[in-house]
Amino acid sequence: VNLKDDNYKFHIFPSSHRDLFYTAIDIFKDNIIFGSGPKTFRFLCSKQEYYRSFNGCSTHPHNIYLQLLSEIGIIGSSFVIIFFIIAALNFFRNNQNNSNHLFYLAIILNLWPFITTGNFFNNWISIIYFMPILFILKDFDFKQKSINN
Repeated sequence: VNLKDDNYKFHIFPSSHRDLFYTAIDIFKDNIIFGSGPKTFRFLCSKQEYYRSFNGCSTHPHNIYLQLLSEIGIIGSSFVIIFFIIAALNFFRNNQNNSNHLFYLAIILNLWPFITTGNFFNNWISIIYFMPILFILKDFDFKQKSINN
């Protein structure tokens, strides 16, 4: 068995997704701080310096973090990364009685870094990403009003 042969390697993601991931990483390397701009992956992936294969170009790289890093850089991505960490910390505080516990879990599942995802800048997927946040903020608002009254 030749382990260098791609047919015998174990891969978590199919080659089409790996090509998209590598393309996003290459774009990120050239635009580390501010990124290439929102929704620019679809245009840059077909340029000669980033083109890997037909499978390496799409509207987005199919991973939220790789998309954010390549399109809005470290500065823009840091907000989502910090938000994910805060949600994970709040979830794992072992406070099962907290009414927001399931909403933190929804945020963790939506922003889990090791899965393929939809386009972060798409309208319909934004509902799935931001709805749990709305419920957490609403509950926080109710608690603040009850404290003030």
